[in-house]
Amino acid sequence: MDKKLKVKSIYSVALGQSKQNLYKAAYIRIQRAIRIGAHIEAVALIESVMSDRLESAIAVLSKEQVHASTLGTLIGKFDKISGLDPELRFALYEWNDARAFVIHQMVKLTNEESSTWLERIAFARRTAKEGVILLGELRKVTDKVVRAAIKDKLK
Repeated sequence: MDKKLKVKSIYSVALGQSKQNLYKAAYIRIQRAIRIGAHIEAVALIESVMSDRLESAIAVLSKEQVHASTLGTLIGKFDKISGLDPELRFALYEWNDARAFVIHQMVKLTNEESSTWLERIAFARRTAKEGVILLGELRKVTDKVVRAAIKDKLK
C-alpha cells in the first residue's frame, strides 16, 4: 500500500486534476481550431501535447526530471530510452519538420521554397489533421510506457 501512495505522490490530486483539465481544453481547442481554419494554432497545441506526453514518459523511464526541450530532442530521447517503432519515429520526425515550417516559415521565401499563401495554408491544414492522428498514436505508446512503469513501482 505504501508503494501506491509513493506513486500517487508524484502528482498531487490537484495537479493531476489540473493536468486533466488542460488536456481536455487542449483537445477541444485543437478540434475547434481545425474546424474554423486556425490550423497554425492547432499545430502549436498538438506539439504542446506531444511534448508533454514525451516529457512525462521520459521522466518515468529515466527517473529524472525532464526540462522543457524541443519536440525533436524529446523524440530522440524517448526513442533512445524506449525504442520507438521505426515507422512511428519517422512519422514523428517528419511531422516535426512540417510543424516547424507551419510555425516558423509561413512567410519566408527562398529560391527553393516559393509556394503561395493558399498552398501554405493547405499545408498547415494537412499538418494539423495529420498531427491529430499522430498524437493519438504517440499517446498509445507513451501512455502504455507510463502505465507499465507505474505498475512496476507498485510491485
